[in-house]
Amino acid sequence: MDIYKLLLNKNPEDIMFVGTVVTAIPLTVYLDGDDENAIPVIATSSLVGLKAGSRILMLKFRNQFVGVNVVGSPGEKAYCLLTKTTAQSIPSSTYTAIDFSSGTSKTDPLDMYSDSNPTRITISIAGLYLVNVNGRFQDSTATDERLFDIRVNGTPAVAIGNGTDSHGRSGGNLSLLLYLEEDDYVEFFVWHNTGSNKNIGGGGSYGYIYLNVASLLGGMFNPVEVPVTSLPEKCNLIKNSAQTIGNGDTDKITFSSSNVEYDPESMFDDTNDRIIISTAGLYQISMGARWVTGGGSTDRAMYVAVSGTQIYSDMKSVGSSGRGGNALSITKYLNVDDYVEMQAWQNSGGSLAIGGTSFYNVYFSVIRIA
Repeated sequence: MDIYKLLLNKNPEDIMFVGTVVTAIPLTVYLDGDDENAIPVIATSSLVGLKAGSRILMLKFRNQFVGVNVVGSPGEKAYCLLTKTTAQSIPSSTYTAIDFSSGTSKTDPLDMYSDSNPTRITISIAGLYLVNVNGRFQDSTATDERLFDIRVNGTPAVAIGNGTDSHGRSGGNLSLLLYLEEDDYVEFFVWHNTGSNKNIGGGGSYGYIYLNVASLLGGMFNPVEVPVTSLPEKCNLIKNSAQTIGNGDTDKITFSSSNVEYDPESMFDDTNDRIIISTAGLYQISMGARWVTGGGSTDRAMYVAVSGTQIYSDMKSVGSSGRGGNALSITKYLNVDDYVEMQAWQNSGGSLAIGGTSFYNVYFSVIRIA
């Protein structure tokens, strides 16, 4: 019992512990170093498929242990990691999916990838997933744009665009938190307009091409019925119309009630175009949008603002045709009545639209994870 007393006497803020599940109903855990005294732990919705013997990560908050992540389990893991070690030739001005049928290292315990659909990872169990893609085009004398997309069921979820330097150097990395249903599929698309075929990836200085999909925080499956603390604080907004952003202006992205995809706690304030926090906790904030083409070799930015203060940004320089997009995802502790807003900025020399049916949807989500 000495280790338990020692832990409880420490500063309770931001202290993480690992332990082994003794019982799932109710959730009790042996802390590492003490295999005799099972302690009660609050379960959160990120703990999927707990079993006796599962290893979980816990946060001690005000002397209460809260489970925030499964880090090991006898059950199966819901993830698929694809690493393409060879180059792929991409034709000019054609959106092309990365093909993982050859030259690919696969980590895929649930067989979410199949060579019969070599561009896809197909979701086997519904849940909250972190999707990550990465790739670099090989150098080129052409200095036009390169685009990188994450697509779900063939529809772009988010895109970024990069201009290049005089050597045509360009790469892209995208991470996005998405709720995915069983049989949804995820793909990685790229595009360029250099006028001839260009390779992406291949190793060495050009790196490898990645498509990674993993349940939130490495959650485990083979689920059992585990009562969890309800975390209904989720608000997803999807806008399919364009919004004009003035030159040099930092403008808030506006939404309407028709843009609400999911909001059980009525967190969206359509009068002020913000998501208001109703319960203090750890939240995942994600947003993404693509700008319409135009404005030449200038810059595009996207900001997360919390209670009126910008706390995080994504800045992209675009090529001569002005193709570009922004995406970002962060984790932030938010208090009751904090509010989150999505802001955009550009310096094309004139007004420029962001989003719209032809240039993909605008995504904005705030989801409590602990």
